[in-house]
Amino acid sequence: MENPNDLLVEVKDLKTHFFMNQGVVKAVDGVNLKIKRGNTIGIVGESGCGKSVTARAILRIVEHPGRIVEGEINFWRPIAEGHTKGSNNYEVINLAKLDERGQEMRNIRGREISMIFQEPMSSLSPFYTIGNQIAENLLLHQESLTKERALERTIELLRLVGIPRPELRINDYPFQLSGGMCQRSIIAMAIACNPSMLIADEPTTALDVTTQAQILALMQDMQEKLGMAIMLITHDLGVVAEMADDVSVMYLGRVAETANVDAIFHDARHPYTKALLRSIPKVSGGVRERLNSIRGMVPDPFNRPEGCVFHPRCDEFIPGICDKQAPTLVEIAPGHHVSCWAATGN
Repeated sequence: MENPNDLLVEVKDLKTHFFMNQGVVKAVDGVNLKIKRGNTIGIVGESGCGKSVTARAILRIVEHPGRIVEGEINFWRPIAEGHTKGSNNYEVINLAKLDERGQEMRNIRGREISMIFQEPMSSLSPFYTIGNQIAENLLLHQESLTKERALERTIELLRLVGIPRPELRINDYPFQLSGGMCQRSIIAMAIACNPSMLIADEPTTALDVTTQAQILALMQDMQEKLGMAIMLITHDLGVVAEMADDVSVMYLGRVAETANVDAIFHDARHPYTKALLRSIPKVSGGVRERLNSIRGMVPDPFNRPEGCVFHPRCDEFIPGICDKQAPTLVEIAPGHHVSCWAATGN
């Protein structure tokens, strides 16, 4: 059993499937993750690898016809309010067993675990002001709060995330704000209740480069002030190198490799991780130098390969093994796990 002072969320053998008319899509197929208090874990991989579905499963907001069919999502929650860092008064809650619409899960969602979604403009309601939407989260989770105090707190939050003249901006609708200001508003909403964990699903995708840097710096600043863990889902390995403490590489619903950020970038063992790193554009590259790419495509989810799901695209493919048996995560060094026959030999 992990030290509860360090571990915040542990995902064990999580399987989230979508039951379609054409068949079953195994969007998440046995994922294992450990998220530590105050740390940032980067979740990387190509589109369709199950990153966002894993995040939604943690918050129990997987849309129909998807559902969790197996596994655990253990959340170490303080037993008493006002706990201090270093306290051992924690209870373990398996979020996968809670009613997704029940009061206990609703109390956790948005209060203790919050999420920043991919598209800032589509994550906010166009019918309500920014102030109303942030204050609603405060009033929902802090019953003793008055509307006046919630409004004051909303202004404080908007000022905290760097929105100028927040006392005026609370009356603005999302369409009156830029993409960067909408994203800052979403971050303000997400941190309103001082959550233990913030899930950031591609938080800078729709933003320009300058605004991206500002949003990432803001997230780091909020993490330092609030001591929250961050689960950062991104395609940008440069962002991972700058932000993350630990990294999990996902492929077709499974974790291919997980380790601390230095090990991933300097001692990657899985062929997929190596291929992702090779595909990063290099400043030193020639003007007409062709970028490295991973051959092939992510397989059709209705026609998953047998054995290792990456073997049709793998440069280290071992015939008769990789195409017959699915590997499991094996610890090859302290904290460094790899799911690959070529890398582990077993």
